[in-house]
Amino acid sequence: MGTTLALLALLLLAGGVVWAWHALRKFGARKDAQAERAASLIAEVNKNRKAVPAPAPAARAPAAPPDWEALGRSLLAKGAFLEAAWTLHAAAALAGDAMSAQKRLVEIAARAAAAGRPQAALLLYGTLLEKYPESEYAGFVRSSMKAEEKKLGKV
Repeated sequence: MGTTLALLALLLLAGGVVWAWHALRKFGARKDAQAERAASLIAEVNKNRKAVPAPAPAARAPAAPPDWEALGRSLLAKGAFLEAAWTLHAAAALAGDAMSAQKRLVEIAARAAAAGRPQAALLLYGTLLEKYPESEYAGFVRSSMKAEEKKLGKV
């Protein structure tokens, strides 16, 4: 009986090995078939794909938003001369209107001077001369700067 049990155990072990070998073969075949299906699908998609047209160029947003004008005027009303000058000058400059940009610097500098803020006026006048040395406002700006420097006692 011991021999029979040993033979039976050997047969069970051999059957288990055969079953595992068969299962692994089937698993490998399934994996290969899956990879083949994926490659076939990708090839089909690539074959049917049409050339994607380049996106149309985006419409350019306005260079100087209309809100900048309102913001600049609001800052000017609050006495924030430097901030107002930057906002209004940038709005005009980005819109491509250099003459208006210069005029805004001069206007705001004059308002700062009238409001008793000669330092701000001098800074804005200096900015105009630095950015636009050949400006038609240059003579007026230089004489205004001398007047503001007198107020500060620099001359």
